[in-house]
Amino acid sequence: MRGLRVGASRAFVAAAFLVLIPGGWVQTSTSYSSAAIPPSLNFGDISSSPSGLVLSGSATLDGDLGVACLSAKVNPTTLALSGPVEPLCTDTPLLTGHSVAVVQREARTMVASVRIANLTPSRELHIGPVVLTYTVLSDTHLETVRTSGSLWLYAPNTPGGARALRISESTGKVLQDTSVSPAMDRPVIAANKNGLYLAPAFNSGFLGSGLTPNESGIIYHVGIGSQHVQIFDAWPHTTRFPGFISWMAGSGSSLIADICQWPVGTSCMITRFDGTDSKPVFQLSDHHLTTYSIVGDISRGFYGVNPPNYGSSQASVTGRVIHIDPSNGMISTIAQIPLPNGWQGFGPYSREAALYRKSLYLLVPPRSNSADLPGILYRIPLEGDG
Repeated sequence: MRGLRVGASRAFVAAAFLVLIPGGWVQTSTSYSSAAIPPSLNFGDISSSPSGLVLSGSATLDGDLGVACLSAKVNPTTLALSGPVEPLCTDTPLLTGHSVAVVQREARTMVASVRIANLTPSRELHIGPVVLTYTVLSDTHLETVRTSGSLWLYAPNTPGGARALRISESTGKVLQDTSVSPAMDRPVIAANKNGLYLAPAFNSGFLGSGLTPNESGIIYHVGIGSQHVQIFDAWPHTTRFPGFISWMAGSGSSLIADICQWPVGTSCMITRFDGTDSKPVFQLSDHHLTTYSIVGDISRGFYGVNPPNYGSSQASVTGRVIHIDPSNGMISTIAQIPLPNGWQGFGPYSREAALYRKSLYLLVPPRSNSADLPGILYRIPLEGDG
């Protein structure tokens, strides 16, 4: 186990300015603070966990053979990083900060086996039996989401078809194993106290041949204890839904999603549902201001980064950090941050944003568009954060 310490640059000034520090760019302003992450520390995820803010990813260290997995804790105020480098990826709970996490192992046959790792109260790590296997292809990955004491897993192509599993976040036991049809690759997923929700992303597809009877859904639902998937929000025709979901998030008993029509960029509506009722509480145009990844909840609202317009001669571009009011879908800009030119933004499967206490944290991973480009960790204080 190796200690890791990375200093943070934090200052608040009256006017924003750009500072070049060894290893990369860092910007400070009145509305955010930031810290550079060396390119060798390839953090790709940030999460809010019971143990605090955690970065996870991989690393290649100078003079070392490198390690497969890496984690560090984030000081929520100074953005200083500290924590162990873990050489074993099976120590997943230690990497994520959660007591229950997924452990995957891929065989040479491209079939991955999935187990659940559970960190006991005495800090002993227990790796459970295989709970599912699936074929790993470019468009078939294991999707996971946490909510209400449960960890949901979705695999599109297990030997028995698509499956959704609900795992206890306290014991790591399988509470539910549901067959999902139609099988959908690269879905947008979300969960709340009523279950798991799946929807087609802009690049999703249905596995198999021919149109199955229930491919007309916009959003699909796996209820708590249910043995089958149901269409939650339906396209009112027998044809396949001519659109996609840009992003989707669950909170409490509510679900909020950005429902879009083809082609991309035509029309998207921020839509909120409460409980098991598929009748929207509201629908409001997103005015092309949202992105493919949103974090938040009903009490604090939802946050994301509006994709910037890139210029070929610029070293950095400005992205707008937005807030979505969960009561009416209204969008407001709360900060502007510099982003590396060419960075593709928070994608539909990214885990590069997290809410912790009264701040929003955004991670631009190292080497986002260049092998020697450092990463950037942002903290944006929210209303009431002193």
